[in-house]
Amino acid sequence: MVGNTFYTRREFRKGYYIIDLKDYKRQYNVGFNDAGEKVVGIRFYCSTSHFDWKHERVVVKDGGNCYFQAGINITKKESVFFYVNGIG
Repeated sequence: MVGNTFYTRREFRKGYYIIDLKDYKRQYNVGFNDAGEKVVGIRFYCSTSHFDWKHERVVVKDGGNCYFQAGINITKKESVFFYVNGIG
């Protein structure tokens, strides 16, 4: 397709873009970066039936907005990254 023709015809579904944190389980990983600053990594999961997320570190590929990660630099009080998984 040329230009934005393809995208103007696609149906917009608000649910694809909204993440409600109360619907997600979380894993936290605390560490320090090379500058000695405290950094917290957080993994979010909307579906946990196929792995033991309470006892194992889980890495998921794909899955769309059902799985995403965020990093926060606690020392600087700023976001380091935010990544929503792709759709496989």
